[in-house]
Amino acid sequence: LEVENVELTTLSSSSLRVDFSPPIGVNAKGSSGSPIVGYVVEVTLDGDSSFDNVVHTTTISDMESEVQAIELNAESPVEGFFELSFEEADETIIISSNELAQDFRTKLQSLPSVGDVEVMRQENDSGYGHTWLVTFMSNQGDLPLMLHDGESDLSGSAVSLTVEEVVKGQSLALYEVISELENGEDYIARVAAVNAAAGAGPWKMSSSPALTTSPPDELDVDVSTLSDSEISVDIEVAEDQPDVDKYRVEWTNEASFGTREVVRIRIDTRA
Repeated sequence: LEVENVELTTLSSSSLRVDFSPPIGVNAKGSSGSPIVGYVVEVTLDGDSSFDNVVHTTTISDMESEVQAIELNAESPVEGFFELSFEEADETIIISSNELAQDFRTKLQSLPSVGDVEVMRQENDSGYGHTWLVTFMSNQGDLPLMLHDGESDLSGSAVSLTVEEVVKGQSLALYEVISELENGEDYIARVAAVNAAAGAGPWKMSSSPALTTSPPDELDVDVSTLSDSEISVDIEVAEDQPDVDKYRVEWTNEASFGTREVVRIRIDTRA
């Protein structure tokens, strides 16, 4: 349950950003039988490797659970069953037309890629059929819709079966911005994943310290078109500019940079 690649980046004279990757090999079923529900981030001064005098600690737990609705509707009593799958089309479960919520939950959690879920069954306004609301408690992010095999094994008048997204899921953030730090100090960080069964796992320390300092001056940047799929970004660095070890390039179609896009870039450094 150890997180990976903890990195510190200087943002200003009083703030740093901690980035990290989730534990390797932990899927929706989780670790030790329990999914990851959060991360703990701690920051201290470089040299305090035992973290006895932590200057900042926070818990990241802002996950939005995905909710999907399976609606079986008709204009008369419905009998029969349908098959349901999630991600792996070759792994299916059989759901009856009047499946109880608890039985639906047990069957759905038997699929290899499904972790903890909650299921609630509702009666439809028509009085026939049911709607099952499935909340994914440990599968994180905006999930693909569950798939069904149609209405061929269901009997009734005007039978319809649909799967819709009710709430779009949002994954746990894999970063934390730390503010109100002292200027000119070197800091280190550590991160631990948390699950409901065992609590916090082992700590993973940042690969190197980061110094709080003022950011470099604004750069002169010139953007030119190379082709219908390529642009060139030329950066002019002043002679009195402090040493810079990396540049961060962001690209968007919006003047406000409200929506970032990740692209592959080639960097050509010239004297």
